[in-house]
Amino acid sequence: MNKITSTLEKIFKDHRLVFWYNTDESLSFDFNEIEIEGVKKIFVDNNEFGVKYLVVKQEPNQKFLLYFNKPKPEDSENWLLDLNLSGYEFYTDQSSLILQDLKLPQEYKQLVQNHIAFFKHAKRTEKLAEIILSDDSEKKIRIKMLSVICGSEPNAHQIILSLFSDLSKDKDDNYKLITDCNLAPFFWSEIEKLFNYKSSNPSILDFALELFKSNFEHYLDRLPGLSKESIVFISRWQDSAKFQRDYDELAERFAEDLQIDTKINSFDYKKLLKNNIFSTTEKRILSSLASEILKGIIKHEEAKELLRNREDGYWYKDYATYYQALDHALDLFYLIERLQLNFNSLEEGYKNYTESYFKIDLAYRKFLLEYYNTNNSPLLAEIAAQVEKLYSNKYLLPLNDKWQQLVDSCPQWKIDNADYQKDFYSKYIDPFVVKDQKVFVIISDSLRYEIGQELLARILKENRFFADIDSMFTTLPSYTKLGMAALLPHSKLSYKAESDEVLCDDISSNGTANRSRILQKNISDSIAIQADEFLNKNTRLEGREFVKSYSVFYIYSNTIDKIGDDVDSETKVIKAVEDEIENIIRLLKHIVNCNGTNVIITSDHGFIYQNQKLEESDFSELGRSGDIIKDSRRFIIGKNLKEESVVKKFLAKDLGIESDFEFLITKSINRLRVKRAGSRYVHGGASLQEIVIPVIKFNKKRIGEIDFVDVDIIRSFSKITSNQVTISFYQPDIVQDKVQARELRVGFYSNDNHLLSDQSTLIFNSSSDEATQREKKYKFTLISNVNKYNNQDVFLRLEERIQSTNQFKLYKEFPYKMFISFTKDFDEF
Repeated sequence: MNKITSTLEKIFKDHRLVFWYNTDESLSFDFNEIEIEGVKKIFVDNNEFGVKYLVVKQEPNQKFLLYFNKPKPEDSENWLLDLNLSGYEFYTDQSSLILQDLKLPQEYKQLVQNHIAFFKHAKRTEKLAEIILSDDSEKKIRIKMLSVICGSEPNAHQIILSLFSDLSKDKDDNYKLITDCNLAPFFWSEIEKLFNYKSSNPSILDFALELFKSNFEHYLDRLPGLSKESIVFISRWQDSAKFQRDYDELAERFAEDLQIDTKINSFDYKKLLKNNIFSTTEKRILSSLASEILKGIIKHEEAKELLRNREDGYWYKDYATYYQALDHALDLFYLIERLQLNFNSLEEGYKNYTESYFKIDLAYRKFLLEYYNTNNSPLLAEIAAQVEKLYSNKYLLPLNDKWQQLVDSCPQWKIDNADYQKDFYSKYIDPFVVKDQKVFVIISDSLRYEIGQELLARILKENRFFADIDSMFTTLPSYTKLGMAALLPHSKLSYKAESDEVLCDDISSNGTANRSRILQKNISDSIAIQADEFLNKNTRLEGREFVKSYSVFYIYSNTIDKIGDDVDSETKVIKAVEDEIENIIRLLKHIVNCNGTNVIITSDHGFIYQNQKLEESDFSELGRSGDIIKDSRRFIIGKNLKEESVVKKFLAKDLGIESDFEFLITKSINRLRVKRAGSRYVHGGASLQEIVIPVIKFNKKRIGEIDFVDVDIIRSFSKITSNQVTISFYQPDIVQDKVQARELRVGFYSNDNHLLSDQSTLIFNSSSDEATQREKKYKFTLISNVNKYNNQDVFLRLEERIQSTNQFKLYKEFPYKMFISFTKDFDEF
């Protein structure tokens, strides 16, 4: 009774006259009990003329429920036919009540009866009613029923993806419900039309397996078992943020079932480059490419292009660190192969290092970082061994052996036409003081020159951040206490008696408080502060108030050296470098938020790092003699020190220090034996890696300058006549400084916004001057029923992601005219 009343209440919201024909006499009692506000009830029994006069003439605005305790008469016998046609017919059998809930006519009664199990759950009926349209065909209604069961959008791909998601989780509740609701025959019929999937005993598992298998075969140029719609489907699945994890799970499972590992062994890896169905294929490509790079089979430019193209592949996200490691290894091999140690003076060697040699140290460090990120994968083990061998034996050692010959010949520590660390304050800070401008100095312990170059590139990627880089050579020995003192204002550097504590104009430079004293002696409103303490002033108000009180800030950060100088953690120094770069970027942003604009970033010293365990030959034997004050892997400070062949001896005056101390500096890259000291990460010597440090001059600009590379297409046709379309994309400008890479999602769309092809995400990040290196080609596969858009305009859309979202906005659009014919038409699912 409540169901009948509630249904009638809904009907009367849209209709004035409701006709209730009933052959079940028991329901007449229901009629007598029904009370609906604003509705009058009339029992029609041979009083049609009076009823008609009442509802048309006497009460034309009143709502009426007209009850007939008999079947509806034939039209020729129906005295109320005109009212009947304009009103609403109400039925109380189960199927009719459902149709009334759905606001569908009686013609759909058989459809409801065929799938009556679907409507046994009221919420399913309610959800269907929300999305159903009065002019929906039976096919569309069934599709929407499937979407309600699956909790998806009412289209084929989303319904299938939902069922595949269940499959990946070993669930089949939704498919069982589809079967219980007698929707399975319809579902598989439509699947056959769309994908050409045929089976006498179809199942979700079998269909999914066939999809993966067919797509795998397609990319091997074999005849696939399914239609090209399967290619589009897989592409969209891979592009779906919601269902990607399900794809990965099933791909791993099916790769084993289909024995993909065995099948791909017979193919050259270059034949597999476009086959992105299984991750095991990506592993094979990676392994083969690593082998060719190692053996020198593949040319440098070809390998670089192949690596760039892998960035567009589906599995790149899982193997990015592997590919990046290969990229850095490739750079290192290329640079070392062309290395020319053709300098004949300290000045020339220093210049060569700051212009080119440093790139090898950078490539080595970045390779190690990515190699660590793969958990030292066996896949890259041989490459890693070769990197170590070439870096140490063909670059680091011969470079510094030659450099050492020049150091040995110089009576004083001096490099012509190069800035000296001792002059830092007068050269870089005094000009701000003279102009009464605030200046911030970030001193990062062990920030060697090549790290400064990477930091510069990272800074330039930030909007409104501008910077450039100079270099300095450090004091000797190249260690923290002396380097930190040299960066402070002073007229002389000296040592405290019988100690390695460095004095600036007779004031100790140890510790932050003493450094503040030294700064304030030069200019009163100066301060030294640790980076963590400065960052903890995390409100703009607090930070800005602090900044107002001073004009010169020395901010100290010790991420790299703290990790590297500990024998138990020295192998983690590569990761520490990345952390420090991020830390400095945070410092810069905090300074900017506190209204700072001028920043100088520099260091106390650099370092040598070799990841492999050192051989005995890498350690120098030195008989200790004299009064030793400081003993380390790379230098000794003391008095009456004996010079031997493995060290270079300097007097304090030779190093610009006022002291009676003597200094022994280990030659080239060798280490002295010292108990409980690390040996892979060292500093204090005179190698180029230790003594060349960056000076980054930073300034915040008012106007944003960051832009992204433009992307266009090379248009060679305007008509589409095939279901596969190859488009050439072109990046006119190179990626550099303030011009960043652009990532685009590309695909063909109809004028009514339907996706007509597979989609792909392409990354345009080339920094090559060669135009051909900035071109990308992509072959699109169109959907099966694309010929319905014949003689219409379709559009190639280039879309870019809205930052920090999963939404996209249009970047560019290119029209094409569709002229395509198929031998077989496919219905739309």
